[in-house]
Amino acid sequence: MSLKVPFNSKDADYIRQGIRARIEQCSVTVVMMTDDTHKSDWVNWEIRESIKLGKGVVAIDKRSNSSAKLPDAISENKKDVKIVAWKHEEIMNAVNSAAEKR
Repeated sequence: MSLKVPFNSKDADYIRQGIRARIEQCSVTVVMMTDDTHKSDWVNWEIRESIKLGKGVVAIDKRSNSSAKLPDAISENKKDVKIVAWKHEEIMNAVNSAAEKR
């Protein structure tokens, strides 16, 4: 489930509540990692919240520089996050595996 309409608010607690509700409805959170993803506090929060809620987390690596920094939440939880390349079969296998574990 993706967020098709952004939360129209500057209230961080309200936004967290809305995103948390979406995470609760899913079995796996998919993170698209680019060269700048590590800079997002929201991405880190979503990864941590997903793990806290017992959801699988799959990170798709689309960074142009594979040695670029990972989001802190992934570095802190490497055993809970599967990182895969931008390849259809790898993504599908990782998502299916993460969903089965939950």
